[in-house]
Amino acid sequence: MFKLLSTDLPFRYAVGLPLFVFLGPAILSLLIADKDLVAVWIESERGLVENLTMLLALAGAIIAVKGARRAAKLSSRLLTAWLCLFAFGFLYIATEEASWGQHWIAWPTPDWLMEINRYGEANLHNTYRFIDRVPKTIVGITVALAGVGWPLYRRWKQLDLGDKMNWRRWLLPTDATLLIGSFFVFAWIVDRVLIWNDLGRQLGDGFSHSEHRELMMITFLFLYVLCIEHRLRPLWAAHGDRQSEPLTESEQRTD
Repeated sequence: MFKLLSTDLPFRYAVGLPLFVFLGPAILSLLIADKDLVAVWIESERGLVENLTMLLALAGAIIAVKGARRAAKLSSRLLTAWLCLFAFGFLYIATEEASWGQHWIAWPTPDWLMEINRYGEANLHNTYRFIDRVPKTIVGITVALAGVGWPLYRRWKQLDLGDKMNWRRWLLPTDATLLIGSFFVFAWIVDRVLIWNDLGRQLGDGFSHSEHRELMMITFLFLYVLCIEHRLRPLWAAHGDRQSEPLTESEQRTD
């Protein structure tokens, strides 16, 4: 099992964080007997799940910027642009999760937005279902295929990524996302089974709750960019102080 979970990140990130994200809310819900307290401290807009989603998105934005700076110094334009895209995406997710500060400052929702927002909040993802569901569906499919399918396929075929397939080495997820990806796929399957059998209301959502799955998706994206930044560190450390010197052929092949 530990060989299967060997990753490019420290154990606390690749294993500890996914375990906490997947099991933490459920365990805390069981420990807190009062359902009203669970609703406030775990499930509400200011609860653990929402806040952890926002914090991981903010942390992901910072990590992505750090990685982009290192990739730029290594003259990897593709990787720089890719990480910048993630930085903007993380920032958008974090601000949307907090309804652009409304959850904390409680400023009023503009009338024009109040009319089209399903919950009367100052955010975009609750206005039209297309804006909310399509990105989540895309990320969910990516988690299943790239975060779980690709690492398992690579192990099965015993592929040596090395320098031969450099774009896969840098842009496709590594084993660091395998555990959180597996948790997400498991939760999604259970959620589908509950819905298809009309058991959701009787058994409750539990770990398959949509907000919880969003947290797992953000954890996947966070670990993804953290892994890229982590692998860039030795290259950056070796050449960060020699910006005027050209990189070797193998180092330039991160594009």
